[in-house]
Amino acid sequence: MLISGNPLGLFPHIVRMDLYSAIRTCFRLVVLMLILTAGSCVPHSWERPGCHRVGLTIEKQIQPDCLVFNVTYNACRGFCKSHAYPSPIQTLVANENHFITSRAECCRITETEDVKVKVKCIQGIREVTFKSAKSCACSTCHNSFNG
Repeated sequence: MLISGNPLGLFPHIVRMDLYSAIRTCFRLVVLMLILTAGSCVPHSWERPGCHRVGLTIEKQIQPDCLVFNVTYNACRGFCKSHAYPSPIQTLVANENHFITSRAECCRITETEDVKVKVKCIQGIREVTFKSAKSCACSTCHNSFNG
């Protein structure tokens, strides 16, 4: 038995689609895919998982007798892995109040470079050096800025 638009007689419930309907359906699918992926497009690299170098400009004054100036340098910014889980039995034996164990990584500067700025002061021009991030990475969190 031959059905119009379906010469093999397979899937008789599927009706023949004309070219206009096919193009309209494809267009709708493309628009839907664009809408669904638009949320995943982020304007800044630091909004992606990981630790990324970003540029910053701040206004600074080193001493009252020097002019205010802008300095541009790099910092590290981003999202690193962290998780918490119920403490294992050996941890609870050692400390019965330690119910939750946490592990975390922080976005940190791994290498620096110097940024030199010439500043106008009453006594003349002074050269001031600032540290700038050269590279960044996720690593174990520390409580100090030096570690």
